[in-house]
Amino acid sequence: MAEALNYTRRALKDLRITSDAAYEQGRFKEAQAVLVIEQLLADINEKFVLPAGGRILMDGLRGLKNIETIRLPYPRVILEFPLPYDDSPDVDRAIVLASEDIQNERIVFFVIMDYASRLELKGRRKFTAAPLSFGVPMKNPIAYDKEGGYSIQTKVVSLLGGELPAEQRAPIDLMVNDVSHSIFELVECLSCRNVRAEKIPHKHSDAKHAALGFDEYKELIVYVGDDKVKLSGHEHSHGGSYGGKRREHLRRGHIRRHPSAGNIWVNATVQC
Repeated sequence: MAEALNYTRRALKDLRITSDAAYEQGRFKEAQAVLVIEQLLADINEKFVLPAGGRILMDGLRGLKNIETIRLPYPRVILEFPLPYDDSPDVDRAIVLASEDIQNERIVFFVIMDYASRLELKGRRKFTAAPLSFGVPMKNPIAYDKEGGYSIQTKVVSLLGGELPAEQRAPIDLMVNDVSHSIFELVECLSCRNVRAEKIPHKHSDAKHAALGFDEYKELIVYVGDDKVKLSGHEHSHGGSYGGKRREHLRRGHIRRHPSAGNIWVNATVQC
């Protein structure tokens, strides 16, 4: 089982400090933008721990191919995941806050980061949130090209007003692409009939857990026969005739002919 990361608890304190400092320095628009993100973060109860890197299936969103309308599994969700370096013990920490804007028919998300490379002078790391919001249309969110490639249609909006300079868009677009895939892969997994979102058990009693100020977190669990497997984004050993390992992957929904019921639809499943 996964462990609750509790990034949100630390981030709420850091964002309040950042907002207060910006207000004292006369940067009122920035203070208000950070305060908006902090308030949204405090209001959301559905929190998920994702595998390192934030990606789950990495299958090209096969389960959402040609989807006309996408919805989140909950009106608002928080995704937390570590971002490890290949050759370093340091780990960045990421929080993605996503919510449904039904009126404008879009999914809006914010990104809150704690970079291991940006250590504070006092030795304590700090979560920060860029004053940016990202929007994905609920209708026809994925665009396909003639070569079979695809892209998630994401719009970047500055909470401070005005257009983003072109030189700032390239690194942001790269980060947004990864984050939007994390959100869409969560939706993809929970659309499968053998995947459930289950609460991560904690070490204390419920009363002590609440008194300590810790939040409840969920993880994605795949049911394979009588076994439960945590979705990890990695390979698993399997006992087939060929032995070896195979990566978690999605088996798309399909039509199966039943002897008495005729053609029936079988929902997608995740294979481990």
